[in-house]
Amino acid sequence: MHSDIRLIKYSLTACLILYSVVSKAQESFIIPELTFSTFNMSQLKAFQGDYISQSGLPLRTVTLFPPYWGYNISAGLRKNRRSSFGLIFGSTSTGGRDDYEDYSGSARADFLLSSFSIGTFHQIKINHSNSWPLYFSYSASWIRTKMIVNEYFTLRSQNQTNQTLFYSNNYGIRPSLVFRKIMNRFYFQTSVGYEFQFTGKLNVSQKGGGYLQNFSGEKITAQWGGLRLSMGLGILLNKKLSE
Repeated sequence: MHSDIRLIKYSLTACLILYSVVSKAQESFIIPELTFSTFNMSQLKAFQGDYISQSGLPLRTVTLFPPYWGYNISAGLRKNRRSSFGLIFGSTSTGGRDDYEDYSGSARADFLLSSFSIGTFHQIKINHSNSWPLYFSYSASWIRTKMIVNEYFTLRSQNQTNQTLFYSNNYGIRPSLVFRKIMNRFYFQTSVGYEFQFTGKLNVSQKGGGYLQNFSGEKITAQWGGLRLSMGLGILLNKKLSE
């Protein structure tokens, strides 16, 4: 809880700093985006397979950390016609499930992951079109991961549930190509990129207790790296420069 409160405070402080700079900028903008992401998650996929083999039950894999939707919101400013920079906030999620059911009972294990990120970005215009600009963008971000492991067991009339929470911190770098269509003070934007991450170990408390380990004793990380697609509709808040 204390970690979440600090995160909110840091985010609000960053927004206030950006707002103070925006008022002095030649041009500022804000854009919410819908994102679609793929994820590496090779360690957690292997862990899910180990979980089945060690459970002693005929569990089957239902989902295995598939691609999923998320969102970004970016706020930036521009002081010349070629480059811009700002802050980007984002969230996404994925998960895995093992399941089994027969006449005597059922068993299920859910591995639910969500992440929140905050970072900075820099965009450089690489073509000469005013109404259809193309940018090379790169961002650096901090990613906070929360993983919930829910286990459900039913044997005739007896029920048992277990829940364990894990947390970790990752750092990401994302190069991407950003395409815009300018429509007066509004613009449509779509982008494609790839997220590279430096991953931290998943631990069982926000203060760093025990770690999530595979059955060989190796500590496991949440590997959010993968393809990133996004689209959104932005607004130019104080348009003073032409593209």
